[in-house]
Amino acid sequence: MRCPTCGAPVMVRKDSWECGYCCDCGNLPRPRIVLTVDVEEEPKLTIESLAENADPDTALLLRKFSKTLGAWDVEELSAMGAVEILERAYGKDKNEGIAMWSALLYAAGSRLKAPREARWLLSSCCPCGTDDLSPELLDELQRDEKLSRLVFQSAYVGEEQYHLIDMASELGQPAFRGRQLFGWIYKGRTDFREMTNLPEVFIRSLEENARADCLKTLRRQCSKMDGTQKFLFGLPDGNAVESVFMKYKYGNSVCVSSQAGCRMHCSFCASGINGLVRNLTAGEMISQVLDIVRETGEPVNHVV
Repeated sequence: MRCPTCGAPVMVRKDSWECGYCCDCGNLPRPRIVLTVDVEEEPKLTIESLAENADPDTALLLRKFSKTLGAWDVEELSAMGAVEILERAYGKDKNEGIAMWSALLYAAGSRLKAPREARWLLSSCCPCGTDDLSPELLDELQRDEKLSRLVFQSAYVGEEQYHLIDMASELGQPAFRGRQLFGWIYKGRTDFREMTNLPEVFIRSLEENARADCLKTLRRQCSKMDGTQKFLFGLPDGNAVESVFMKYKYGNSVCVSSQAGCRMHCSFCASGINGLVRNLTAGEMISQVLDIVRETGEPVNHVV
């Protein structure tokens, strides 16, 4: 610091200064402290911000039906889950509620095969509950064959044995019936009537509530050069996948699909035209092998 009078350096003592050249002195100016506080505004709730922090079922409804739900009070919507959204939507507009429920089932995929998940999706979220289906819902199920299959059937191929034991118990059968059913399914049997050690009452229950095959063979092509066979299989949701059966001197191999569609978009392959649709369930992949064994009558030694 310099003297404001003569410009010479000054001596500083605590809160004062003194010039040794012209003897001028004074108090040191007190420092001025300015505090700046940034106050963050609370982020505004939007449909997208709610979806980012919601469970998968609720997020699906928020994103797919953002136009409808955007007209609701966002604060109230933030406290709702999938069940509450469906109940309120169905109360306002039955068709909109059914559309939401249908979208939830289409996205559920393999979760509908687990008894507890299926019970929640079909009972807790179902408009009116499954014991009292509304006329609008029954009309929708009659129009939409894919949806009706999702609702009224469960594909048990690919299930672990304990799931089939649980299912047998729910149908009033002892646990060993579930193990018998498991054995028949993995022998490639798709007709419950061919499962000769199952009682008639159990077979009728299975025919009403289940199916033992995930796939439908849409096309089968055979090469005249080496006997390689290509299968086009239809999935329950309307998508299709291909599998290839190849015969070699060291054994037979099956190349299965693990996804419907593909992200790669290779110019020489049709699978990527619509991008990746979804991953296949374990049952859908196993069914490709079982169906090929059944249709060719040949054993399969390798799966790739």
